[in-house]
Amino acid sequence: MKNNKSTVSYPNAYRIYTGRSFTNGVIWLSIASVLLFSSMMLIMILLMYIDNDNAQELEPTFGITIASIYGSMQVIMRMITLYDKSMPGGKFFRTVKGGFDTYAKAQKAFIAEGAISLIVFCSFLAIIDAIGIMEIGDGIGSCIILIITIFLARAIASFSRVINNSVMRMIMIIFVFFVIDLLGVLQIEAFGGKVGFLHVVLAIVTVALTIISEKAVLHNYRIKYWNN
Repeated sequence: MKNNKSTVSYPNAYRIYTGRSFTNGVIWLSIASVLLFSSMMLIMILLMYIDNDNAQELEPTFGITIASIYGSMQVIMRMITLYDKSMPGGKFFRTVKGGFDTYAKAQKAFIAEGAISLIVFCSFLAIIDAIGIMEIGDGIGSCIILIITIFLARAIASFSRVINNSVMRMIMIIFVFFVIDLLGVLQIEAFGGKVGFLHVVLAIVTVALTIISEKAVLHNYRIKYWNN
């Protein structure tokens, strides 16, 4: 099949691959992460009440650790989604207008979806911290660092998607997120949740690595999987 330069917009490319609008995708992903995190925290608080028969506050570090896990899950779920020919709809996606270029646009839209929903999620964390419902790290600074950390992990883990073995690929992605998230939480604790020059540098590195890794992954996918 000949793949012409796609004239399909990024939102339409997203709709082709998900069956819903980009806005709806962001809203549902944001709501799901907020509800899951809130449910987890409520369960933990309830268990503490049952165990100690009194109110005991959760450690701020615990909250930011759980938040990093849920934030990472938002991003990882998109990263491991495959559109190979053998998968349901795989052959159909290769016949849509623009072919591979439409696929590439959808992949970039997925990155934007994850970024926006993660920002919404972290904004929610900053709000509940600010109004005193629950301490999340050290406030808004911790949430900003969390966003940078998760997307730095994504940028590095993305290179693992060129690995042919699916099991090894998944292990590497999870391992990278585990290590980077752990370092991020330790960094938040060490710096007291204050954003500094280091985090500006990390944000720039994250953007650069994201661009490089996505180009490498798309190039590899086109050669090895798109037409095979």
